[in-house]
Amino acid sequence: DHDLATVCLADDVAVRNDIPFATRRRLCERELTFPRYDRATVRRILAERATAAVAEGAVADDAIDRCAELVVEAYDGNVRWGIELLALATGDAVDDGPGSVTTAAVERARTALWTRRVRETVAGDSPHCALALVAVVTARETTPEAPRIEDVSEHYERACEATGVDPITTRGLHDHLGTLREEGLVTVSSHRTGRPGHYYRYHPAVDPLAVRRAVSDPAVGVDGAAPLLPDPDQ
Repeated sequence: DHDLATVCLADDVAVRNDIPFATRRRLCERELTFPRYDRATVRRILAERATAAVAEGAVADDAIDRCAELVVEAYDGNVRWGIELLALATGDAVDDGPGSVTTAAVERARTALWTRRVRETVAGDSPHCALALVAVVTARETTPEAPRIEDVSEHYERACEATGVDPITTRGLHDHLGTLREEGLVTVSSHRTGRPGHYYRYHPAVDPLAVRRAVSDPAVGVDGAAPLLPDPDQ
């Protein structure tokens, strides 16, 4: 005889709430949680990569510090993002000419990395995926707390109007928010309602400037929504 169990691997423990009940009840009873890398560990890994990849002193200590800070605060401790960020910052510094990689290069690389990530995600999907992301970002800019689905839906409809796209149902919007969550562009927090059940609040996990630059690309097909997003130059 054999027992059948389902093992779920996820970056977000809240994913349990999205699993159908029939599957959820077959999950293993034990739950293992692996802590994210702390800042000191991330910095050590990035410093080792920098030492192996470029000349000594080519990457300023404060640039590595900033990369480590971003990995912990913006990338959920995912060192892979830190390595890519450091690589982009190094390439940016090379394009500027001789000199060391600075925090300014890291900041430019951060925006470039997010812009590319957003563009790759939404360009291969329907326009509603990009508009859902615009809605989360703009809703968060105008609400004191992270927005609920009602707030996101309101801003989504505004984005549809700005781009001349017919809005889809709330269920369809939920599906696109799920895609954005899987891609790490949106995170959610689950809250109790005071009675059986719960609701989500949606948090943008990406720099608004990167979203603006990505949706401004005509290839994404929703450039009319770009003016709805914050403009750092204004």
